[in-house]
Order: sequence, then C-alpha cells, then structure tokens
Amino acid sequence: MGKIKKENIVLVRSRNKRDQFSVTVPAEENLEKIEKGDLLVLESKEGIEIGLYCSKDTMVQKNLPEMKFVRTAKLADISQMHKIQQLEEEFDQNFNDKIIEHKLPMKLIRTELSFDEKRLTFYFTAVSRIDFRQLLKDLVSSCHKLIRLEQIGSRDAIKINEDFLGPCGRQVCCQSFICDIKNININMVPKSNLACPQSQKLSGCCGKLMCCLMFSDKEEKDAKIKALDKKE
Repeated sequence: MGKIKKENIVLVRSRNKRDQFSVTVPAEENLEKIEKGDLLVLESKEGIEIGLYCSKDTMVQKNLPEMKFVRTAKLADISQMHKIQQLEEEFDQNFNDKIIEHKLPMKLIRTELSFDEKRLTFYFTAVSRIDFRQLLKDLVSSCHKLIRLEQIGSRDAIKINEDFLGPCGRQVCCQSFICDIKNININMVPKSNLACPQSQKLSGCCGKLMCCLMFSDKEEKDAKIKALDKKE
C-alpha cells in the first residue's frame, strides 16, 4: 500500500496583513505550486475571505485562529478582487467626505470590503477616542453594507499601509514577514550596537521603536548563550 498523504497546515495572513491564521490544506492540493503572497480563498464564520499564503507548517505558530481552505484563487476570484479594490476606492472617498462633514478629527488608513461584498471595515487613527455614532449611521445609509469602524494604533497603521518603506529602503518588516509584533521596549536599545536611545534612528515609520531592535536583542542573547556553552 502507498503512503497516505497528510493534510498540510499553512500560515495565511489576512489581506490587510494585520491578522494571521492557521489553514488546513487538503492533501490533494499541490503546495509546491503555491508561492508566498499567492491568494487563497478561505471561509470564516463571517463568510468567504481572501488570504495571502505565507509559509508551510514549519513556520506556523501555535494557538492561531483557524480558517477553512476553499481553493487557490482562480481568474474569477482575481477579477472579483479587482472589483473590490475599485469599490474600496469609492468608499474611501465617501468616508473622507463624511468625516469632513461631521468635522471629526480622524484619519482614514484603509478601507476593506469583504470578498462577498457584504461587510465594510474602515480602519482609522485619531489622537483620542471618537464619538462616531452619527458617522456610522450615515455610512450605513450611504454604503448599504454592514459597517465596522476600527480605531488602530500607529504600528498597525503602518502595517496595513503599503506606501511606507523602512529606513533601510526596503518594505517595512511588519508588512513583509513579521506577523506577530512583540513588545519592543527601551531595554533592548543599549544591548544593540545602535546609537543612543535619544537618536531618531531608533524610530520607525510609525514613530515607535523599530521592530528590528528585537532581532539585535536576540542576536546578542544567542551570542551570550554560545559563549557560556564554550566556557562549560
């Protein structure tokens, strides 16, 4: 008897790159033909969604929310994505017109329409909490969708806005490969070989300490562990 093929568990990121999911792909699907960044059609409790393939099971973290695999994206799915992107641009303008009308101190970062076109999410930043109840009513009336308004922080604002490059000139880490941003704190700074804590070179596009500080910190810890092992 031949070997029974096992299902593959893969890591998938949401289209806005804020969330990551564990997805079980049937054995008959050839993962070798799927490349990083390819679109997968998925099913969640809220409906059909599109996700970005990240990696095979070796990179999957524990305790991730799960989504159901439907299929790799076909031409019809890609056409639907193009349609959604056009609609999102229209909803962008509508949202910006409304916040001007209501004189609300908020900045729209991203608009996301679900793959089935039923749910519309507006991600925004603001310096304080916003009373957007009347805005929400107007959006429901004008967009004819299930509306969600989500206030996000500066890190997430950069993560879901693809117009930013890091100080290194490359795509910022939180967009390209970091799914789970750990706490970056000032204690990591002296351990790295970077400038003093007051230096602007330590700040990323979001204005907070750069995520890559945690790699410098980890490298130094690993070096210390290796040095101790040699002494023993």
